[in-house]
Amino acid sequence: MSAYAKSTDSEEANEWVPQHEHDQQNRPSLLIIDSFALLFRGFFSMAAVGNYMKNSKGIPTNGLHQFARYMLHAIDTFKPSHVVCAFDMGKETFRNQLFPAYKAHREAPPSELIPQFDMLWQLVEAFGQSE
Repeated sequence: MSAYAKSTDSEEANEWVPQHEHDQQNRPSLLIIDSFALLFRGFFSMAAVGNYMKNSKGIPTNGLHQFARYMLHAIDTFKPSHVVCAFDMGKETFRNQLFPAYKAHREAPPSELIPQFDMLWQLVEAFGQSE
């Protein structure tokens, strides 16, 4: 699949547009967000340099802040007609049965990240996204 598609408009017949823009013009699209993956990514992108944003109660929020930035950027970039936020809830899944070492060597999340898990649900609900 090409990342670009030929425009079908007669005025723009010689222009190439990004595939997601071309597709959006023609049919509904779905953006699936791996919520915990983005939360972890956002947290560690700032925590790596010791930057912990905190709310008025002193609870770290840097993962949540970055999650919101990533999500809004993806929505703005791809302009999906639908957005779903997915959550990986359990330790044991079918993946563990297929591959017993799945996530076996992961360390526990940092204490600054743990309170952000429940707050992520609230953030996603505030955006009106499904989980």
